[in-house]
Amino acid sequence: MKPDNIVLDSEGHALLTDFGLSKQEVIADTFGAESFCGSYAYLAPEMIKKKGHGKAVDWYLIGVVLFELLTGLPPFYDDNKEVLFKNISNNNVQFPPEVELSKWCVDLLCKLLIKDPNKRLGSICGLRDIKAHPWFDEIDWKDVKDRKLKPPSAYLSEMALEIIAK
Repeated sequence: MKPDNIVLDSEGHALLTDFGLSKQEVIADTFGAESFCGSYAYLAPEMIKKKGHGKAVDWYLIGVVLFELLTGLPPFYDDNKEVLFKNISNNNVQFPPEVELSKWCVDLLCKLLIKDPNKRLGSICGLRDIKAHPWFDEIDWKDVKDRKLKPPSAYLSEMALEIIAK
């Protein structure tokens, strides 16, 4: 998963695309796949170490994409591939000082970007772990599923129409 694989439908709801490299029937959090594929900045530590990986990679990548959407770059980013891989494998996540994030947002990102897939948020109870995080306290997950929430792009469209009307 990477930002390029997230598109908006005609109503502004986010959709995931490009499942060409996805694996079926990976039921474990830490094993079941051994592929080494994807964009370098969006590889989880366990993929770089080539020791096999499982569903916990997805939780890590949600953290990477969320980090990039909020800060402008993926965590651990470097133009040099070797440095990037070293950063992903060894460094703790650091937040740009110019980007102001809530304590719960920082907490969520840190827990999603844990190096050890066994300790990463989502690895114990899956999606329930993620949905129960305090950063999502105000989210009505049934409304999300039923597409009852107004996507942010809809607000932007309304603002654009108001500007044009003036």
